[in-house]
Amino acid sequence: MTSEAPNHETRPADRITVDDVKASFNSHVRPQIFVRLFARPLAIYLTPAVYNAGVSANTVTVIRCLLNVLALAALASGSRYLILAFMVHVYLNLVLDCLDGNIARMSESVTYWGKFFDGFADRFLSLLTPAAAGFAYWHLAGDVRIVIAGFAVTLLAVYAELTKSRVSHHREWMIRETGPLTGDETERQSGWLRVEQRTTALVYNVTFLSPLLLLLHDGLSYFLWVLLPVQVIGAVIVGAALLGQGWANMRRPRTSIHSRKAGADADQSDVEL
Repeated sequence: MTSEAPNHETRPADRITVDDVKASFNSHVRPQIFVRLFARPLAIYLTPAVYNAGVSANTVTVIRCLLNVLALAALASGSRYLILAFMVHVYLNLVLDCLDGNIARMSESVTYWGKFFDGFADRFLSLLTPAAAGFAYWHLAGDVRIVIAGFAVTLLAVYAELTKSRVSHHREWMIRETGPLTGDETERQSGWLRVEQRTTALVYNVTFLSPLLLLLHDGLSYFLWVLLPVQVIGAVIVGAALLGQGWANMRRPRTSIHSRKAGADADQSDVEL
């Protein structure tokens, strides 16, 4: 969680304390409830030890990625104890997510790459969990339909992420070519944006709590019955909201590169040069 901008006017401290970490937060930003009540308090007390040992924020994120791979393999194995290890990792991962952000902020090393890499680690775990859970159920019950369902949900969630990337890319392209969004365009997309944000938050909250079902007898079945429908419904709604945003603010006319007019404009540019 490395969204704060670095302050280049100060040098990062050689050693920090818990009080230093607490004082570094932006009081105007209210984090998500599980971050605020669970992950951030734990990360605050871990940060000085890790920071003072010289571990960088990116190193913590790399460790998160490796642990995510191991956790997904543990879930897919179908072993009761390894499935519980996956459950523990889901919550440890959020603590480490806060930890790498704290280290980046305290070391004045917050970058756009860090934000991207941080999100990559998050998505890797969340997107592949349905497929891994399907494998686990197949190991236990021999039902290949659940494997197919798990992979289908993973692919649907990946496609929703792809749609988000495409909308963002084409909107930035349009803005680069024709100027910033107008007030009307921003207003038209606002409703769709709220649908996306609220759906994403709801899906996150449910899927974050759902691994606790693994503690129950036959908990994997309960976990799947919650995870798969929530992920499917969430991906469909978010995908529709993203398409709505694109329709709301990307209807500006453009010239196709295949049109005669585009060729004439290019010829004119050559003449002017």
